[in-house]
Amino acid sequence: MENLKDKILDKIKAGEAKQTPKWQFQLKEFLVWFGVGILIAIAALSFSAIIFNFQNADWALRASLGITRSRFFFIHLPYFWIIILTALAILTYYVFRHTKKGYRYALPVVIFTVAILITSIGLASHLSFRTGHFMEKEAMIGVPYYNVITRPRQKIWFNPEKGFLTGSIVSPYVNGKFNLSDINKNVWLISCDKCVIHTLVEMEEDEKVKIIGEKIDNVNFNAFEVSPLFGPPEFNKIEFKKIMTK
Repeated sequence: MENLKDKILDKIKAGEAKQTPKWQFQLKEFLVWFGVGILIAIAALSFSAIIFNFQNADWALRASLGITRSRFFFIHLPYFWIIILTALAILTYYVFRHTKKGYRYALPVVIFTVAILITSIGLASHLSFRTGHFMEKEAMIGVPYYNVITRPRQKIWFNPEKGFLTGSIVSPYVNGKFNLSDINKNVWLISCDKCVIHTLVEMEEDEKVKIIGEKIDNVNFNAFEVSPLFGPPEFNKIEFKKIMTK
């Protein structure tokens, strides 16, 4: 009885079937592996954004802001990046299974390997190149409705009466002053003659920042510290203590 291999050879010889060139299989395999690499790289960038969000949450100020630990934790969960990371990890697994030998590996092995690659690359890139800060900043500029998603985190920093203010810079920083539009679209004149400006703050228009300082009136605010919205404040503990004891 003629086996399957012989049948295929007979069809090729008879012109009923054409043999696919080897280079096409190699190209397909290369593209699949290239796709796996791209997905892992993007997933790692998303993971670096998650690290940035947790690392730069204002944990030291939680009690002063009057928020419970559990509420503070859930407010600062980077839901957007967690969803993106999960979707990319699932897609990476699916694409990997379509590699030449991908089907041979057990699910736990693939998941563990992908997780290790994503976390290690994401952590290394964040520590070396601040990719988490870059991803967060770009998301705030280019992702529709991202500001709506992060509004709860912004809102806990909006308490001018206690010396907390957050919003977007709307005018250049000149002679120690600039204008800030808060989350309610009210414009403040910020005095920052002797304030500490965080190294990650570029003081550019549309940049989102948070400020520790002192409210003068309904339009004027004296700043002690200016930090990125999702970054650690470099506040002076003595000045901060004066604010909280008022």
